[in-house]
Amino acid sequence: MATESAVEERDLRLLFLKKHGIPHKPCCVVHDPVQGLLALSGSEGEIQIMGKAGVEATLQQPGSLPVTQVFFSVNEGILFSLCETDNSITKWDIKTSPPEQTNRFLLTGEEITMVSASKTDDKVIVAYLPVGGVWIYIGTEGGNLFLLNKDTLRLSEYCITYEKLSSRVRGKWESPGFIIGVEECPANAALILILVSGGWINLWDLKSNSCETQFFPHSLDLVTIGASWHFSGKQFVAGYTDGTLAIWQLDNP
Repeated sequence: MATESAVEERDLRLLFLKKHGIPHKPCCVVHDPVQGLLALSGSEGEIQIMGKAGVEATLQQPGSLPVTQVFFSVNEGILFSLCETDNSITKWDIKTSPPEQTNRFLLTGEEITMVSASKTDDKVIVAYLPVGGVWIYIGTEGGNLFLLNKDTLRLSEYCITYEKLSSRVRGKWESPGFIIGVEECPANAALILILVSGGWINLWDLKSNSCETQFFPHSLDLVTIGASWHFSGKQFVAGYTDGTLAIWQLDNP
């Protein structure tokens, strides 16, 4: 026999208790090898952090926008998320329970104008924070590389423009490109590899603010998709779109 309930809508209050499993439509993953944490982000703004048994947390990107990259400040309990849609980098403190957003940076036309003469509608493509580093390298669609302080999320006046990166490029390689990635030399923090979509790689000296040398694949059709240093800092391996790997020596480009 049916009975009428005295419970009304105002008597109920829904609470989010726990989310288990990976985000819907995951798009990137990152690992903190020291703290043993794994962070996965999804195309709907969800970020899932997982560790040992019982260690799990869920973050939500402001506006539920797609998170295209996540990266840790290793062993510091800090996570950053990059969103191409609104040109933002969000800083999360994951030491708290629950984790909370502590700061947010937007790459605006005003910010770009303050540090360079580049076009003001530049778009963030990739970010890189070396282990133990203070500066986040921000690569853009316009081929520029900005430096962002990880503690304050303020831009440095130091900027590597595409014009500087491509100043020594000639002939068939001379075409616009965006930044694919950055890798710091393990033996000398003043040297970084800057990967450009045009297929070539710059070895950049941060102290002299100049290009040491450049590395070009054997074919114009090839695009560099990644690079990793040897621990000695004297060579690195680069991967290309045709599936090949090339080992480059710094003294023999």
